[in-house]
This record gives sequence, structure tokens and C-alpha cells, in this order.
Amino acid sequence: MTAQGIGARVRRKEDARFLDGRGSFVSDMILPGQSEVAFLRSPVAHGRIRRIVKPPGLEGQVFTRADLADVAALVAPTTVPGYKLSECHPLAHDKVRFVGEAVAMCVAGTRAEAEDIAESIEIEFDELPVLIDAHAARADTTVRVHEEWDDNLFLTLNYENGFDAKAKGAPVTVRREIALARQAMVPLEGKAVLAYWDDRSEQLIVYASTQVPHIIRVGLAQFLRLDQGRVRVISPDVGGGFGYKCILQVEELCVAWLALKFRKPFRYIEDRREHLVVGANARQHHYRLTAHADERGRLLALDAEVTIDGGAYSNWPFTVALEPGQATGNLPGPYDFRGYRCKTHCVATNKPGFLPYRGVARTGVCFAMELMIDAIARAVGREPWEVRHDNLVPAAAMPYDNVARKHYDSGDYQKALKLAHEKIGFEAWRARQRKGEPDGRRIGIGFASYCEQSAHGTSVFSGWGLPIVPGYDQATVRVTPDGGIEVRAGVHSHGQGMETTLAQIAHEVLGIELGNIRVVLGDTGVTPYSTGTYASRSIVMAGGAVANACKALVPRFVAIGAHLMQCAVNTARYGNGEIVGPQRSVSLRDVAEAWYLRPQQLPPDVDLGGLETTVGFRPKRDTGAFSYASHAAVIAVDTEIGEVKILDYVIVEDCGTLVNPMVVEGQTLGGAAQGIGTAMYEESPYDANGQPLASTFADYLLPGPTEIPAIRIFHLETPSPYTEFGIKGMGEGGAIAPPAVIFNAVNDALRPLGVELTETPLTPRRLLAAIERAGAPARTDIA
Repeated sequence: MTAQGIGARVRRKEDARFLDGRGSFVSDMILPGQSEVAFLRSPVAHGRIRRIVKPPGLEGQVFTRADLADVAALVAPTTVPGYKLSECHPLAHDKVRFVGEAVAMCVAGTRAEAEDIAESIEIEFDELPVLIDAHAARADTTVRVHEEWDDNLFLTLNYENGFDAKAKGAPVTVRREIALARQAMVPLEGKAVLAYWDDRSEQLIVYASTQVPHIIRVGLAQFLRLDQGRVRVISPDVGGGFGYKCILQVEELCVAWLALKFRKPFRYIEDRREHLVVGANARQHHYRLTAHADERGRLLALDAEVTIDGGAYSNWPFTVALEPGQATGNLPGPYDFRGYRCKTHCVATNKPGFLPYRGVARTGVCFAMELMIDAIARAVGREPWEVRHDNLVPAAAMPYDNVARKHYDSGDYQKALKLAHEKIGFEAWRARQRKGEPDGRRIGIGFASYCEQSAHGTSVFSGWGLPIVPGYDQATVRVTPDGGIEVRAGVHSHGQGMETTLAQIAHEVLGIELGNIRVVLGDTGVTPYSTGTYASRSIVMAGGAVANACKALVPRFVAIGAHLMQCAVNTARYGNGEIVGPQRSVSLRDVAEAWYLRPQQLPPDVDLGGLETTVGFRPKRDTGAFSYASHAAVIAVDTEIGEVKILDYVIVEDCGTLVNPMVVEGQTLGGAAQGIGTAMYEESPYDANGQPLASTFADYLLPGPTEIPAIRIFHLETPSPYTEFGIKGMGEGGAIAPPAVIFNAVNDALRPLGVELTETPLTPRRLLAAIERAGAPARTDIA
């Protein structure tokens, strides 16, 4: 048998239907009597709604907040000290707080007709002063996004551990300000929801493009004031999520209300402009950092002030507090130092509410920390990769509790960096850099390292006091009458290939051919409860549950098989789909046929659980299984036109035991492409009136095939001591390091010019402006 279990490079089972155009997305679904929904969105960033006039004769097709009086506002509490609640109404109530906020909902036979109705609504605002800059919003309390607050702070977090003692007398002090631009997540498929009332089951059926169907069910029931048994959420194929789809969306709540009220099907599909306006909700961090180090660049203490632009509303259920919490806790990264002080502000502004984007703060903290490591190296006159290596937590220290009380379970961070140094060919590139390029471009080499907390569970989320706390994930495994295997899990795949990897784990335990293993995901009506797919958790949590369920069934197989062979149970064993006795063997199909079709053949003491079981899983220690990686990049900078070209890019990653290396590489490549977008292209700017300036792809730039280099990936495998098979999550990792490694490479190239860039994205305009400020000549080949 060809290898199909853990470690095998198996082609993804689900890809066949996608490549053949047989995927099933919300946009593909048409039900009898279905109406389409469009939203009238606010054209102003901050203002009171004076009046809304529905178009005459169409009053029954237009709905405002007053019509949805029986729907509760979305409020996401947390026990984090100082956190302020924000009410996010399904449709704007009293005032609007960002451009694009939904004000009215229109329904018609087609989306175009619904949009025409929206255009005919009369609406008047009393415009209010707009808060666009987080620092200004924090300083100015005369204008408030939420009048019931006394300022514009969602919360401020303070953390200190050993800072004063370690910083005192440090011979090297380095200060920097570092910033990341706001951006959108841009999945291939935006928000999408279809809802209808099913009379037979007496249930509200909601098809949603979501990562977390069970959470959406909880939220819909809560805010529509229904029993959860009356709501079923089905997530079909999902065209990417990245965190954008791990919360309850107001559009999902509105469409579900329509279906509940009118007992007809309604559908809403987000268009791209809506996404770029309403979905500009990620990455915007600002750092003021002071690092204290010794003469060799060994980091002793770090002082940080972090400002996060939280936008107008906190999301449900993870809240806007997740981002500052992750920033504060993850800023120290993979480094071994013992003095840390951090103050993190999350500020309300007149922008869309901040959401957890792939990496959740770690792209920002990695960018800040890695630029600081390079700055320290320059201050002490050493190679940045050497200083980085000396500061990384050594393998001998694992497991390691860091200065922010993160528990690093396993890994060899220094080995990953050294392998990246080797594979990028550092010495050869340094020699070429010293020689100079014939065309005058400047070569730069950069490194960046990070660690990624994956699959963190109850002990972490309960500390934040969120409305929903993840616990045990469950999986149901069932043998079909013909000996096949059906796996049901409450997580959902939106590109991760879990129909393949969960099947591989089942195969690893049971030895059944992958073609005979069916994986069912994303339907609250038929899968056991899970909080869903986020935080790089699914392969650890659902994978562990699948393994446990499969193992629980094996003794039942053996008991029935031994009876069929008329041998003692202790003389029989299970392996690769067969129960093997002293004299002969029977297949799992024989066992299944006995249970389902010929019960007279069963032993009298047969396990009444039959050939299916539901079992849960949680890691032995659920503070997180930490994946990690080092990235290395070589770039060429054209200082005349501001162009940056990536010449080579190497990733050395370790996510524990690899279930499917090909899937890991696909996830890593996709994440790296997003990270390159963060580094060089993507930005959602606003003017002084809060108007978004990048609402189409003419203004919002994404990297394409010609901008993504031929990335080379190398694997290490350090199993986690706490998870099944030693697996760690890795879905977010590829997106974390690219901004840091690219900026470090560019700054390496421009160091002779006295130029250092610290703000994303790295546009030609920013690069040329920095060169001009430094007063440096642009090109070395110009006389």
C-alpha cells in the first residue's frame, strides 16, 4: 500500500471538485422563492442619523433598525480589566461610526433590483468630527466614538516582568518607532449567507461562508432570542477566511432575521468594493520600542508602547481585546531575555472594527521585534543573523517559560536560523553585495524568526473571559455497513485541506484506504460541537479527537472479529482493516456486515455502542503548541525608481510532526504571499474625513504571480510533548515573518545610504522619500 498516513504527501481529496468546478459555495445556491439582499451603507464616517425615508410603495422591501426591534445588539464582553463594551447593532442605530456601516437592508428578486431600491432611500445625517488617527483619538476626549465612554480607549493593558533590574546599566540602548498600515484580508470569497425557514424540522437553516459554524449557531440563537435547537448552521465550501469569517457578521444576523420573519429564503453576497470598505480591519499597529542590550547585542530588556487602531466596534465573540492581548503576550517572540515592560492601547476610531487576521497580532510583533534585533546588531557592529542567533532560546532550554509567561513546548530555534543562513547562501550573497551590481541596484540580505502559539485552549481563552471559550474538540467516527469510515468533526476547512489530513489521521490508526474514508465538516446538524477553525488549532484539536475516536473503536472491532473467527479475544489483533486471529483473519467489512446486516453473528456481550463513537480531545497542556520558523530573503533595490525585487526567499519551518508536508507547504506559501502583500503592497488609507481611499483593486494592490518569488521551504520536525502524534498547528505561520524579513533585507541594502525603513507597506514612494531625507545619492552607477 502506498503511504497514506501521517507524513505522506497525499494529494488533497477535495481539490478534484474545486478544479472541476464542482465546489458548492453560497453563491451557487438558488432556492425557490429566494430574494436577494443589498445594504445601504453609510457614506459618512461619523454622524447622527436625522431621518431615513423609505421609497414610496417599497416600504415592505426596506428595513431599518426600527424594524429589527426584536434583534439584540451584538455585545461582546470580556473580563479583561478596563475593557469597555461597545454595542454593534445589526443596522445602524442613532448614529454611524464608519464609512460602510450598514444603515438599511433592501430585498428584491435580484441583487441589482435590491441595490436600486437602496439608491432610492433618502437619508440625512448630522455629521460629527471624525477620528481617524489612533494617537489623536486617544489624546482627544472631546470627540468620542461612543458617547457613553469617557475616552476613546477600548482598553489599555500593562505588563511588567523584571524590566528595571535588567535595563539598569545596560551599555547599549536602541530606540525605534515602527508601524504597520491598515489592510483588508481579501479572501477570494467575501461574506456570504443564505437563510430560510424549514417547516419540517421547525428550524432556521443558515448557509454561511464561515470558519466557525457552531459559534455562529450560538450567536444567531442568542441575538435572535431563539433556542439553539431551532437553528442549524451549514458551512458549505468556503473560499478563504483568514479570520474574517471567525466572528458573527451583522449581515448574517440580518439575513437570518428576514428568513425567520418571512419564512422565505434570503441571500446576501458581499461584493469586492463592500469588502475593501467594510473589511479594512486588520494589521494597524504602532510601536515605540526601547531595547537594552550588552556590548555583543545580547538583549537584556525591552520597553514597549503599542497602539492598535481598533476601529469602531468590538467583534463577537472574540472581542477587540484579543489583538492587544496577543500583541502584549507575543512581542518577546522566540528570544531569551528577562526584562520586559509593555503598555498596549487599543483605541476606538471611525473605521471598521478590528478583526483577528491570519497571525492575530504576531505579524505586527514579529515586524517590530525583528527590526529591533537588526537595529541592535547595527548598534554593536555585528551581523544581524549572528545577534539573532545568540538571542534565540536554545534547544537545551526547552520547554521554556519566557518573559511574558508563554510556555514554549519544544523546538530548536537556532538550528532553523542556521539552516536558513546556509540555504540562502549568505556568504556568497555578501560577497556579491560587496562587489556591487552592474546595473547599480543594491543587494540586501535579511533574516527574521518567529514562534507561533497554536491550538491554545481553555487555560488561555478563559483568562480573557470571552463569551465562548474553547474546550474539548470532539470527533465522531463511524464504520459504514460496507466497511468504510465516516469521520465527522465540528471544525471547518476554508482552504486547509482538512478533508485530506483528518482522513490521513484516521488511516494512520485504522489502516483504511483514504478513498474509503469520508470526512464531513461544517454542519451543526450532523457534526459534534467545536468552536471551529482559527488560531491554527484544527489539525491539533480535531486531529487528536479523530485519532482518539478511531482508537476507541479498535477493541470493538477485535471483539466482533474474534467471535466471527471463534477465537479468544486476547489472541486476535487489529491491523490495516483486518482482524487477525491465530488461524485466519476477517475484514472490517465482515465485522460491519455482522453488526448492521447479520446481527445473529454477533457475540452475546457485544459493545452496545456499536461501530461508531464520539470522543473528545484536548492537549495534555493547552497553553499552546509552538510552531516556529526562520525566513531569509535576498532583495535588490533600484534606488532610482524605488523598486524592490525579491531575488531569493527561504523558509525553514517546524510545526512538529508533519501530517502532510504538501499541505503544510501550500499553507506556508499562501501565508507568505499574504505577508509579502503586507510588506510591499497592501494598504487601506483614509482621508481626513474618514473616507476610504482604496475601495477597488485599482487602488488596493495585491501581489500577483510575478511578485511572488520561487520560495524554497525546508522542514524540521520537533514533536510537541502535549499533542497527539506531536502535531503542532501552522496555518498562520507563513504570513507572520515576510514583512520583517523583507524590511530587514531592504534596510541592509540601504544601510550605506543611512536609510532605515520602519513602516509598511514598502512602496516606491516611501522608499524614495526615505532616500531623499537621508540626502543620499540614488544610484551607484550614475556619474
